[in-house]
Amino acid sequence: MFDFDSFDHAIDRSWTRFQSRLADHLSAMRNDDILILDWIEETTVDGFTPWVQFLVWDDEYVRSEVSSNAYLAPRHVLSPESEDRLCALGWERPTRLPDEEPDEGSPAFFVDKEQRWADQLAAMTVTTLREVWSVPHPSFLNPEIIGTLEGTDLLGADTPDTSDGARPASSTLDETAAVAPRDPSELRELISRTVDQALGFVPQLDDDGDVVLTLGSQPVFVIAHPDKPLVRLWIPLLHAVAGRTRAAENICDLTKQWPDIRFTLDEDRLNASIDISGNPFVPRHLVDAIDVIGKFLPTVDARFAARFDGSRFADDDSGVESPDAENPDPIDSVDTDDDLPAALLTLLHLDPHGAGVLSAEEVAEVCGHDRDALLDYLRTTSEQEISWRESAEQARADGDSEEADVCDHEARAWAQTHEALRSALRVVALPDPGRPIPHAIKPRQMELFGNPTEPTLFDEATAIELPDHRATGSE
Repeated sequence: MFDFDSFDHAIDRSWTRFQSRLADHLSAMRNDDILILDWIEETTVDGFTPWVQFLVWDDEYVRSEVSSNAYLAPRHVLSPESEDRLCALGWERPTRLPDEEPDEGSPAFFVDKEQRWADQLAAMTVTTLREVWSVPHPSFLNPEIIGTLEGTDLLGADTPDTSDGARPASSTLDETAAVAPRDPSELRELISRTVDQALGFVPQLDDDGDVVLTLGSQPVFVIAHPDKPLVRLWIPLLHAVAGRTRAAENICDLTKQWPDIRFTLDEDRLNASIDISGNPFVPRHLVDAIDVIGKFLPTVDARFAARFDGSRFADDDSGVESPDAENPDPIDSVDTDDDLPAALLTLLHLDPHGAGVLSAEEVAEVCGHDRDALLDYLRTTSEQEISWRESAEQARADGDSEEADVCDHEARAWAQTHEALRSALRVVALPDPGRPIPHAIKPRQMELFGNPTEPTLFDEATAIELPDHRATGSE
């Protein structure tokens, strides 16, 4: 049985140290200084990965902003629950779109606070990164510092914690250098040092000496094969998968979308893995494999599970046992909240392909005849449909017709679910056919600047030269 407590404790300490450094940095910033915290991942033409950014203005205020759906790539779109969580943390909702006239607010989630509140801003930011964006460790951030503090090492180097007996790395590894390990023990040592160097902390080991990571809420096992020169990243995804024929078809689609990952169906369990050579061992190959897995795991959501008519290991509350490299056993995972509300998750399981098998009355019953909940679900399904259609268009532009077909199928399924929810809303909100649906009240805009023409991070470039359109709001 793998003990996640000590591993989670090490992660918590890393975030605590980063929060303290971030607060100190915000306190030391001067007028017009800028700090941008990007999540390390390749930005594509369909939008950005999550970010948080700060600007000091008027010599005493910090404008802080968090990426909204107007800027995010489809795979990072915020759910209504995530947007509500941002507001609960203290962020104000966007007041306009990027191409609209400037106002006192922002197209992003934002807040203006005096610089003396730097500790609170740092706490809000760290909670946002961890809870809303599921950034696993501060080392996954890419700070961009502009102004008087340029060149500051904001992330710093975490001091290795050896209280649990783990050995610190003895020297820096050359990521591109090939090393021929003498035995599996030395290969495990190289794996541990590579993860330590890449992520900034001494990794937790299981009873066999293999590395176990947690990306978001998902365990990832990095296993040195006991008999072969092989390193395997092994990830349990789903269990209780129903319908092997349909599952096999879905696996073919996944393989086309993620050619670097091998997907296997073991009885009723879906697993993923990436193998890299252990002789010679090249640290960079392992780092690249972890990066691929890190990009794939956010797609393993409720819709993913519904496609296979299965359940995610990340939604279970059992202990996690390390698998054998050659014969991985079924494992459970740690607790996590469902990505979608229970009612919407139920609809996805009852009609995973969006075939319209449920009546409007049945959908309304599943949603508890709750009008506000139905409106939230309509927004979620609409965002999902738009995201999948944009992905399909991008795939066609790239000449990948097979991926485009897969994305079109997902878009149609979400569109059908959206229509089912609209029918249910009529049942709930319009028992009398002549009764109109009330309009939502427009949220109040915060009056944060005395001068409406005061430039913000998202306005057209002024005397402040900003790095890219994440900060300017331009296309």
